[in-house]
Amino acid sequence: MILLLVHAVTAAALGWAVVDWCLHESDRRLPLSIRLPLAIGIGFGLASFILFGIALLVGSISRLALWCELGFLLGAATLLFISRSHSVFGGVVHKPRVRQDVTTFRLRLSSVRPRWLLAMLCLTLLFGIITFTAATKSRPHGRWDAWLIWNRRARFLLDDEERWQTALTSPVAAGGHPDYPLLLPLTVARGWRLLGDRSPLFSQSVAAAYALSTVLLLGGVIGSLRDTPLGLIAAIALASTAFWWQQASWQYADVPLAFYCLAGVGCLAMIDRRHSHGRKFMLAGACFGLAAWTKNEGLLWALAAVVATLCVNRQGKLGGSRWRDTAWLLAGLTPILFAVLAYKLCFAAANDLIAGQSLSATTARLLDPMRYRAWLSALITYPPQLFGALGMLLMAIFATQGLRRRPWRQQALARIAILLVVVLLGYQFVFLTTPQDLPWHLATAYLRTLLHLWPSVLLLCFTSLSTVGSSTECRIRAMAERETLR
Repeated sequence: MILLLVHAVTAAALGWAVVDWCLHESDRRLPLSIRLPLAIGIGFGLASFILFGIALLVGSISRLALWCELGFLLGAATLLFISRSHSVFGGVVHKPRVRQDVTTFRLRLSSVRPRWLLAMLCLTLLFGIITFTAATKSRPHGRWDAWLIWNRRARFLLDDEERWQTALTSPVAAGGHPDYPLLLPLTVARGWRLLGDRSPLFSQSVAAAYALSTVLLLGGVIGSLRDTPLGLIAAIALASTAFWWQQASWQYADVPLAFYCLAGVGCLAMIDRRHSHGRKFMLAGACFGLAAWTKNEGLLWALAAVVATLCVNRQGKLGGSRWRDTAWLLAGLTPILFAVLAYKLCFAAANDLIAGQSLSATTARLLDPMRYRAWLSALITYPPQLFGALGMLLMAIFATQGLRRRPWRQQALARIAILLVVVLLGYQFVFLTTPQDLPWHLATAYLRTLLHLWPSVLLLCFTSLSTVGSSTECRIRAMAERETLR
């Protein structure tokens, strides 16, 4: 237990150091609701990525590999903290500038007090945790995909640590999907190895951590970009989605994937044209890379992020062309994506959706009107199951508040909108061309793909709302006034 806590704290410290290193000096006082979820998620994701590399070098997932991983995490976190405090370039030490106090105006949505919204959020989270606990009590090992694929692969990784690669290539060990990425199985396998026990409590804790971190991150990003009440309402909207907690209790990889996608989208949302944000693009790329290391759908998100960055040209006081921004994004994405591709080329079998494609078969599926009928039926049927009465509440909020003037003129919002449209179209194309039985595929996966998008869609919608002002906008206006007075 002590060794597990040491690894967990060290991984979170690495995540905190990475987040702190990538943030601009003016953003280093972001609220804990942003920094803590990012630190936990990125830290655990990078720990899984590092363990995979060390296992390839050592040849096993043994105690030696775990100790090597711990030493690497400690060293990387220490170096990042040192470089954050004293940036050395050309032999000259540059200390970070001390940020001057700037008056920040927190504007409220209508007359709703943030304390009441915070109480509502706590109550909603309480009901969500109760729902999660009740579901995990009845199904401690999760549902079908959890014990057949994700947790099963973690068990095979531990059964024969010297021949752990058989768990990556054997269809029996992988539950019929040996092409699925390894972030979740390696995280669970590491926890079980350190605990010395394969208790389902650890996999349940991992699922709960990702679910809660996503809610916290969503509220923190919107509260920082717009205002506190909007952030609280967005967090309530996600926390009150019953399917969110149901998916978390199933211990599938969909909730962790949604977290990393939201983290990447949140980093893109915090980019403006007033500062050079190369490291923030790098952090977004790392988040999308971890999404690809979590589930195959993450590859589509990574591709969409590159496309969206290329489509939006960020010009401002410090410049920053789309090519430079894309290069920074790829700098964070490429190392993790290289590990994903190496795993798929060297260990994983062919993906069943890709292996079942051919020019004639794909064309025939795209020209089949009955497939479009089934797809349209799912498009009409499943979204209300995810949103329900919550969708009506959000529609009422949008109707009363309206949208910001020309939101597509905001580079960050345009970039996010393009990204989500590309992902949504990619998902629909996959369903229309799937070699699997289409009604079965829609019934088992369509609602979960919508769940991947839901937190990021909430972020886009709430940052597009029209309010009297936002904390960020008011802070920038106050800084401009101070410069004018000087």
